[in-house]
Amino acid sequence: MTNDATTSPADTSEDSKTVAPSPFFALPRRPGKIIAVHLSYASRADQRGRRPADPSYFFKVSSSVSGPDATLVRPAGTELLAFEGEIALVIGKPARHVSLEQAWEHVEWVSAANDFGLYDLRATDKGSNVRSKGGDGYTPIGPELIAAEGLNPDALRVRTWVNGEIAQDDTTAGLLFPLGQFVADLSQHFTLETGDVILTGTPAGSSVVLPGDVVEVEVDAPNAPGAPTSGRLVTTIVQGEIEFDESLGSLPSVDDKQRVEAWGSAEAAGVSADSSSTITPGLREKLERVPVAGLSQQLRSRGLNNVTIDGVRPMHPGVKLIGTAKTLRFVPGREDLFKSHGGGFNAQKRVFDSVREARSSSSRPAERPARAPWATSWRCGPTPARRRGSSPTVGFAITTPFPRSVSRCSRTARIPPSWAASTCPGITTSPLAVAAPRCNRATSSSATTTASSSSRQVWPRRSSTPLSPRSPRTAGWPNR
Repeated sequence: MTNDATTSPADTSEDSKTVAPSPFFALPRRPGKIIAVHLSYASRADQRGRRPADPSYFFKVSSSVSGPDATLVRPAGTELLAFEGEIALVIGKPARHVSLEQAWEHVEWVSAANDFGLYDLRATDKGSNVRSKGGDGYTPIGPELIAAEGLNPDALRVRTWVNGEIAQDDTTAGLLFPLGQFVADLSQHFTLETGDVILTGTPAGSSVVLPGDVVEVEVDAPNAPGAPTSGRLVTTIVQGEIEFDESLGSLPSVDDKQRVEAWGSAEAAGVSADSSSTITPGLREKLERVPVAGLSQQLRSRGLNNVTIDGVRPMHPGVKLIGTAKTLRFVPGREDLFKSHGGGFNAQKRVFDSVREARSSSSRPAERPARAPWATSWRCGPTPARRRGSSPTVGFAITTPFPRSVSRCSRTARIPPSWAASTCPGITTSPLAVAAPRCNRATSSSATTTASSSSRQVWPRRSSTPLSPRSPRTAGWPNR
């Protein structure tokens, strides 16, 4: 893990802007912490389609550090090894609760770094990046250190070449947050110690590299006296032969979304921009002929016994809806996902079941007002876990009885503000409206609904004759 160089940064002359390599590759010592920044350059944020309001970070292990002219193994069975040319900050003196103005004084050196990542393992890491960015050699740094004293942190440049062609070229003027902010922000959470490294994020242009590719990264200060440079940090990609053992942990997995993010664009990844939601004309024709019950039967024949297709209906009779769901939030009982997501009472179900009714005892009315004539119960605060006919949202929920045989039971009723406010303290909106779920077939004797301030006003149908606002059963309710 060490090289033969014995010259330390302290041995260089004061006039020099570069520092010779130290015993731990190009670093003065083995770093206790390596902190990497997620999105930091405007060009990269625009490429990803999102701009963070504040910097966010993740840790990398020190065993991932390597030096110049190193080889990096792409594990067997993987395809999405991506480079990220970055500026590395090396802390020279401890920093704890330092201000933005003082932060740069704690940076001793800057250098080139390459924050390699294996997108095949990103999904299994669930945001931690422990495996996807912690492999041996995934953090080459060097080859030279540039003294930070006298440098303008807003005028540093980082460039990356792949097989001799420029892939990234940006300056710190394009950062969303100044370099000093990373130091100041991190120092308010924990002590930055001497030798710690901060990887400051990558600009646009990061992409996938293949075995045989050569990646070079250089950081310099072209406008500083002498135009100091880190030199080119060269890494060669080679193919690994040892595969992951399924019995020991998660295996690499990729999908089109990971391919697009790794390559940088759908075009570079060879993926159609809307391939995940494309329904071919032939498939659409087949779906138009198949009854919904037939699709449910096919799901059950494939072992998906807890999946149903119901509750979604077109606005116009005789029209069949065909499309791809994009906002599915809760999938109970997916047998085909048990292996990858865990079955039984898993984390997802625990979150839903942890939702409880919330009501302040101090604001509870001394006497609950009379119920609406058609209501059997009410709740305030979050509704329980999702089930058929209910929605796990925070609001005012009512349970309404409906006859078992109803041709159309999508109705809305208004609730007087005084009744809603006294029943559910904290609700101060205009008169609420509550809507029952639409159904075109026989329903159960009750349906749970959730209050909404935007539902249209239609009176509930208890029989063939709709209720009148002047009916004695609705006396005292607002007429509109």
